[in-house]
Amino acid sequence: MGAQLATGLFGMVGRILGGAIAGPIGAAIGGMAGGIIGSLLFQRKNKPLVPDVQLMNSSYGKAIPIVWGKMRLPANMIWQTDITTKEHSVGKSFGQTAYSYYQSAAFAFCEGPVDYKKL
Repeated sequence: MGAQLATGLFGMVGRILGGAIAGPIGAAIGGMAGGIIGSLLFQRKNKPLVPDVQLMNSSYGKAIPIVWGKMRLPANMIWQTDITTKEHSVGKSFGQTAYSYYQSAAFAFCEGPVDYKKL
């Protein structure tokens, strides 16, 4: 929390000074420069952040379609694992860290065997 506050303060000071010297464009440049200086001085930690977003859901008692021929169907998620995080380095000179996120899931479309095509 302290590093974010310091970075924000450096950014605000940069906006004020840049705006006083060169107007709105100077304020934008000063704010960006102040934020960069603040983050370099206080070294914020890189954290793997996964937003808590629900892309699909499943519901008990949902009707299972029976299909003859071709039909477009929405998927019903029936199983999923927890999200796993894999850390790897990116860039040779800056030593930045990037994160990849993986999750397995199973989907049900209709009753019986089915062939599907990607659109």
